[in-house]
Amino acid sequence: RVGRPTVHALERLCSSLFADHLCHDGKRLVVNKTPAYVFMLPVLAEMYPRLKVVHCIRDGRDVACSVLPRPFGPDTLPEAAQWWADRVEAAVAWGHANAERYCEVRFEDLVRHPEEELSRLFHALGVADESEKVVSRRSGGDAPFDVGRVGTGHQMLSEAQLLAFQEGHASSAMRHCCYTLPSSSPGDLAAEESRVSEGGSAGVYGGALDDAAACAEYDDDAEVEVEEDEAEEDEDEEEE
Repeated sequence: RVGRPTVHALERLCSSLFADHLCHDGKRLVVNKTPAYVFMLPVLAEMYPRLKVVHCIRDGRDVACSVLPRPFGPDTLPEAAQWWADRVEAAVAWGHANAERYCEVRFEDLVRHPEEELSRLFHALGVADESEKVVSRRSGGDAPFDVGRVGTGHQMLSEAQLLAFQEGHASSAMRHCCYTLPSSSPGDLAAEESRVSEGGSAGVYGGALDDAAACAEYDDDAEVEVEEDEAEEDEDEEEE
């Protein structure tokens, strides 16, 4: 737990740095992308009462394929599943308690429908909607929205590895985010129901094991088609 004097000292330090950046760049708002902040959201919210959080979630199987070759982070697939689920869970738990300051977006939706998703985010943040301008600028530059990064887990992992990834509470995070799971055995589902009923980590997501209605808007057939079209192309793996 961080004491109030420490919080105030951190706020003064960070605000001084942010002020320099704002002045230099001629901006009035600070946007900071640091995934590890998911474990510091209570402190950051106390430091900045007007802070809002955009939680961008990428399919954990794709994230695993991205982070495992790197010199930091998890070393095995089960560790990668836990690593991803812990971060999703931390942000979602804070978001449930601070709904007016929290917004979720799936990475897959953002790259497939950038203007629509950006418009929604701008509205949630209470700032002018410049989604069309952003999409136009990125589409004509060297950092376009890369649909080729969607579905790498399904391309690179075997069926056994895909099943192994969803062990533990990663499956609860995947259901919350409407990611399709490989078929689970009755024993796997019974174990997850037990974790929910006991108030375990799966309970962070409301205990809903069947989110078919909530996830009906996501077209899995479209995702498979993209994956098949992209499978023959070389792609650079990047961390989200």
